[in-house]
Amino acid sequence: MGGFTPADRRALLLLSLLALATSLPFINRAYFIDDFYFVTMAKGIVDNPLRPYDFKSDDAGLGNVAWERGQLPRMVNPPLLHYYLAGVIKVFGDETWKLRASYLLFSFVSLFTVYFLGKRFVARPFYAAALMAVTPAYWLTSYSLLIDGALLSFILLTLLTWIRALERKSTSLVLWSGLLMGLTMLTKYTGILVVWLVLVWQLMAPERRQWKTGYLAYGVFILTQLFWAAWNVNTYGQPHFVAALGRGMTSFAPMLLAQKAIVVASFLGGTTIFMVFSFALLGKISKRWMLGLVILAIFLGSTLASAKGGFTLSQAILLSLFLSSTLAFFIACKLAAPSWRMDKQFLFIWLISAGVELVTVMPWTAGRYLLCLLPPTCWLYADFLDQWGGARLRSGSLAATAVLALLIAQGDYLQANAVKHLAVQMSQKNEELQKRSPKPKRRWYYLSDTFDGSQPYLAPLGWQNALPDQTFSRGDLFMRAYYRRSSWWNVSESLKSMEPVVFMEMPSRNPFRTMDVPGSAGFYGSCWGALPWVISSHPLERYELYQVKGK
Repeated sequence: MGGFTPADRRALLLLSLLALATSLPFINRAYFIDDFYFVTMAKGIVDNPLRPYDFKSDDAGLGNVAWERGQLPRMVNPPLLHYYLAGVIKVFGDETWKLRASYLLFSFVSLFTVYFLGKRFVARPFYAAALMAVTPAYWLTSYSLLIDGALLSFILLTLLTWIRALERKSTSLVLWSGLLMGLTMLTKYTGILVVWLVLVWQLMAPERRQWKTGYLAYGVFILTQLFWAAWNVNTYGQPHFVAALGRGMTSFAPMLLAQKAIVVASFLGGTTIFMVFSFALLGKISKRWMLGLVILAIFLGSTLASAKGGFTLSQAILLSLFLSSTLAFFIACKLAAPSWRMDKQFLFIWLISAGVELVTVMPWTAGRYLLCLLPPTCWLYADFLDQWGGARLRSGSLAATAVLALLIAQGDYLQANAVKHLAVQMSQKNEELQKRSPKPKRRWYYLSDTFDGSQPYLAPLGWQNALPDQTFSRGDLFMRAYYRRSSWWNVSESLKSMEPVVFMEMPSRNPFRTMDVPGSAGFYGSCWGALPWVISSHPLERYELYQVKGK
């Protein structure tokens, strides 16, 4: 650790402990939204490492190939993370806890780099890094098997390498930053954001613009993308990035973009939590702004809770709070902007650029998507606290964010693990169900796809995935989750030909829910709800078992 100050060593140690404390209690979490899909792809790479998209999954149909020559790819992301997962599986095995524990690598990289980058932007870089670590957006993603935690690591590592390359006029660091830019985009295509951020940082200062060697980084980046495209053409007939564009963009209709922007604002306020303290900041800057925003929040909540709004009172309160907190933060940005130097201007450009990307890419958003704008949000908020907040607001923001995030993470963990309890109950009922609907003459179906993550727990008991267009025979069993159901899967017609057998509810004392379609909570996809989380009296899940009429 040569060259690090004692303060750096202490900060890195505390951030390491924080990463472990927020991740290790949850590494036994069951496969949840999208987890198992990425593991399925990784196992396909283990079997056939030169053709990453040959794996099959239940995606808009049973046993579909992820990408076939001449077709739109079903898997729209590049495979770098999946190669990493494949390596972990090959060396250590595929136990879920091992896979989740392996993601600590990305958490360490993200927290360390956000600290060292933060030293260039704020007076309290450790505080900003710790604040990021305990936001729900980061916390719940840090041990998931999804792409976005790794994407954040590559974005931050690229920026740190790039900034140090320009500071030192180092050709080797320039080349490394170009390679890291390429790897960032091969982790997830939305990682192209980092190329824009690198360019903005370079162009903002004359001495950085004039150093010609710095432009070599873009050449290295382009070479990595050309290599990836050539590989795709050789194996699948066309570049994957070009093929995936057809499935990766949202509609540019003004009304739909406005709706998406509102949902992104809701998720930003709800997955950061500390943004609610922006009201207190406004109270210290301008009581007129704060009062106006409070009135707007009350009006918005009342409208949302009305018959036309369509939300329950608790949902309306949360949605109004999340939206107005985001607005309060951006008002604080507006009031602070006249005093900003170039570094703060860069952070705001990063924030706005990532927000535009979130609104325009994909028809929905998710809590994990917010990671791309979380670092500048935390840095700017930390700077606001230094200007207007004080020690009490600083500690209160961090503590409140950590406590609420812990409750949300625990609720999410319990909800994910509900399928494990279901598997135990189905195992206990196996003999009874075999008498009612004997296999192999009859079939047992569970309404899900590979993204649902239930397969590893229910398939060994004889249950197979079914999609809404499934054709059933007399005597077949059919089971579905009620609260976590896909909002666009309508099976009401199929249920008319079935009789209920048993409903099984999974209660919990923790009222926080990240996936609850009736509660409008969709942390893993706003297509399930406009809120990232809700406080609800609903059970973790209710599983409904039916049998097709006539044995």
